Amino acid sequence: KDANPPESYVLAAGDKINIVIFGKSQADLQYEVNVAGFIQPTNMPKIFLSGLTLKQAKDILALRFSTFYFFNKDQFALTLNTSRTLNVNIFGEVEKAGSFTTSALNTALNALSASGGPTNFGTVRNIQIIRGDIKKVLDVYAFMRNPILQFDFYLQNNDIIYVPPAQKIISLAGAVNRPMRYELTVKEGLVELLDYAGGLKTDAFTDFVQLQRYENNIAVIKDYSLRDIISGKIKLELLNGDAITIKSINSELKGFVKVTGAV
Repeated sequence: KDANPPESYVLAAGDKINIVIFGKSQADLQYEVNVAGFIQPTNMPKIFLSGLTLKQAKDILALRFSTFYFFNKDQFALTLNTSRTLNVNIFGEVEKAGSFTTSALNTALNALSASGGPTNFGTVRNIQIIRGDIKKVLDVYAFMRNPILQFDFYLQNNDIIYVPPAQKIISLAGAVNRPMRYELTVKEGLVELLDYAGGLKTDAFTDFVQLQRYENNIAVIKDYSLRDIISGKIKLELLNGDAITIKSINSELKGFVKVTGAV
C-alpha cells in the first residue's frame, strides 16, 4: 500500500483505489483503473477516472455511488490503494542518465534522486519535465521555500526529465549565514543571492561588497557599496563565475577596562 498522496494526484490506468462507505449502507470496495481509463462497479455504469485528480474522482464517485447506496457526504472515502508504475527517462547533467521505473506516486524530485541528482555542472533552477509538446520547469530553490510545490510535478509514463547545464553560478563567501556556491536565474542579482544565503551575519561590514571577476584573461577585484546595491541605488549585474565576498567587522575594542580576579 502506498503512502497517502495529495488530492492533486492524477489517476491513470493501473492505479488501484479503495472506496469505503459507512452510513446506512456499508461497503468496502477495491477497483483498478483499466487500460481504457474506467472502473466498472457491479450493476453500475462504467465510471471514467483516468486524468482526474483524486479530489475530482472522489466528487464524481460519491455522486455516482449515491444513486445505489445511502450515505451522507462525510460517510464516503476514497483512497489510493496502490499506485501504478511508470517509466521515466532522465537525461542531461545528472550522475546517472537513463530510463528508470518508479511508482507514479513519486514526483520529479524523487525520480531525480534515483538518478543521483544533478552533477556539479547541472542546473537546479531550470530542470525540465517534458511530456510531448508540454514542458514544465522545476526550480529546486522554489521547492525549498515551499515544499508543497513538489506535488505540482507528478509524472506520467514516458515523461522526460532533462537537466541542462547551469548558466549562472556565483560563489558567496564571508559574513553570510550560508556561504557557498549558488545558481541564479538571468534576472536575479545580489539581493536574491543574499536572500538564498540566509542573509548577513550580525558582524557583516555593510559599507562595501567585494566582487572578483575574470575579464580579458585577468582576475579583477572591484568594491561596491553594499547599502547602495540593496537599496537599488546601484545596479550590479552578476555574471557566471563571479565570486562575492562580504567582509566581517574585525576592528579591536578600544577604551575599555578589563577586570579579573575574585570579583
